[in-house]
Amino acid sequence: MLLIFVAALLLITVGCAGIHYAIRLNNLNAGHVARLPETARRSYSPMLRLLSDDDIEIASASPELVRTLRAERRRIFRSYLRCLSKDYSRLMGGVRWIMVNSSVDRPELASLLSRQSRLFALAMCRIEWKLALHAMGVSKVAIDTAGLVGAIENLTGIVNVFSPAQA
Repeated sequence: MLLIFVAALLLITVGCAGIHYAIRLNNLNAGHVARLPETARRSYSPMLRLLSDDDIEIASASPELVRTLRAERRRIFRSYLRCLSKDYSRLMGGVRWIMVNSSVDRPELASLLSRQSRLFALAMCRIEWKLALHAMGVSKVAIDTAGLVGAIENLTGIVNVFSPAQA
């Protein structure tokens, strides 16, 4: 009986994770652009240190203050994630627009973009699950956003390569 319960719980968890991933991937593919996109100008470097516990030690005398500070930082981190996802979606839509309006067919670029968007959605899901653990009090969860920022930089490079030179 316990084995059936554990298997059902595992199946439900995998199903929820799959639905979460599908929603993330669908949101990334929703970026429809009717012109050449501007490159992302936002700096995401502050988000790399938002969840660090280095400076929370100052407020360690008050557990309520530590909880409030951690919750506020998670809220700010999530807003950075939303902006990052919107930038990625906009850039992905722009690269698709470039590919559609190009006179040269690039199937290797299409497969690369498809793989990158799947990996980006998976990384976003991983980060959101780790944020949930962080909210439960697990402070030693390593949340690495360098890959997401790198994906934005890669798409920006593709847009710069395929966009006409500005005079």
